[in-house]
Amino acid sequence: MAERGTLEVGKPTGNGGRKVRQMRIRSRLVLALMVLMPIIEIVVGFQVAQLIGGPATLAVLFGLSIVGIAVVRHQGSRAFADLRQAAQERRRPERDLSDRVLALLGGVLLAVPGFVTAIMSLPLLLPFTRPVLRGAVSSWAVRHGSMYVTRGGGSRPGAYPTDSHPGGPDVVSGEVINDR
Repeated sequence: MAERGTLEVGKPTGNGGRKVRQMRIRSRLVLALMVLMPIIEIVVGFQVAQLIGGPATLAVLFGLSIVGIAVVRHQGSRAFADLRQAAQERRRPERDLSDRVLALLGGVLLAVPGFVTAIMSLPLLLPFTRPVLRGAVSSWAVRHGSMYVTRGGGSRPGAYPTDSHPGGPDVVSGEVINDR
């Protein structure tokens, strides 16, 4: 007979403790960014205003936001159209979709008023840097279990490939037969 153990509430066990610590660190980093980014943007905005003048700074910020909103509208509508078409054709979205999502994120950063976020949006908006970012984001997602590596192919046209993911069995297409 197996022994019964006790579990203390609030004390993570095994690998869960490490994950909880990582989540706490990430949430603290996000909070720090949320506090620091506006301060950094204001400081940089004042420095730019001293160089080119207040009205010109406001005009540039307004123009960057307008361009960002246009990018978000354009890339967002194209990304949703690609998703809809892939769903209708019962196939996985293509690589272009991930490029559009990265450009969409770049547009969101550009739409946020600020020079630092505008500079941060450039690698997401430039077509020659997106493949590098796509690879980095994909490998991060695979490492953190947000995305699984796929291999093989379905037996019928338009079938999804079988999925293989760390720590789990292969997923095999099949059908359930009720013997009742």
